[in-house]
Amino acid sequence: MRKRAKALAADPRSDGWYGLLANDLMALGRLDEAEHTTQEQIALQASANAKARLSSIEALRGNAAAALEKAEQVAPGKSRDFALAN
Repeated sequence: MRKRAKALAADPRSDGWYGLLANDLMALGRLDEAEHTTQEQIALQASANAKARLSSIEALRGNAAAALEKAEQVAPGKSRDFALAN
């Protein structure tokens, strides 16, 4: 995770590093930080993957209603399908 954070610091406009860091934070159970990082990624470039990650974060929090609401906001496609399956 430190390498990803360093890469992000070196290239703060790369939305891909935000996504990788958010995934690492989710795996560590640091959901508030993962959500914040994902929101930063969306501010740079609103991707379906990032929006679907917000749904996964809510699912990990045990908030099924919020997870479904966020999943339904993802544009149709594979990311939305994944979010709805969680």
